[in-house]
Amino acid sequence: MVNSFPLEGVIGIVANNATEIDFALDHKLSCVEIRADLLINNGTSVDDVVELVRKTKIKGLSCLFTLRHPDHGGEFFGTEEERVLINQAVLEAGADIIDMEWVQPGTHITAVGSDTPEKCELDPKILDRASVVVADSISQNKERGEIHQGLKLGTVKEEDILELGDIFAGNTEGRTDRDQITVVDLTGVAVQDLVIAEAVVKAKKSY
Repeated sequence: MVNSFPLEGVIGIVANNATEIDFALDHKLSCVEIRADLLINNGTSVDDVVELVRKTKIKGLSCLFTLRHPDHGGEFFGTEEERVLINQAVLEAGADIIDMEWVQPGTHITAVGSDTPEKCELDPKILDRASVVVADSISQNKERGEIHQGLKLGTVKEEDILELGDIFAGNTEGRTDRDQITVVDLTGVAVQDLVIAEAVVKAKKSY
């Protein structure tokens, strides 16, 4: 059952089942939050949680996916490896934003899905927590992707962004400590894709 509340100024609600997704649509809301930690702790399977994300996207709603550890006020008691695998699955199912509270010291995130100015996979506050933020092309990332959103909201500064090519060339350092949170935002640079493909082919031929 959906709780009643005044909707003036509300853009989204927590929606943990199909009825609540329909409620959001009926009231012309734009997004829902799926509290996966609560669902899983109450017996919902991971497959059913992923399917709920998929249904949310099919219905045209933006989806904030939340899988919080008890240290951050949540109820997910699984391992860090399980949590990473679940987050990967919901991103593939179409989740727009992953809640920043699941990111622990030492986490590395490679974001590859936000290739337009509007799309966003990560809570922009993750960039504020990250010690290292890397772009495949700073000029391009200023216009699209996670870095684009972070610059708009002030959670990352342009002067703090590193470029992937500079790290590969040894001109600057990436991660320097195992506890650092690091984020690489890949928006798609064709020349880098070609170099990576060439390296893979060479590596295969060497076996």
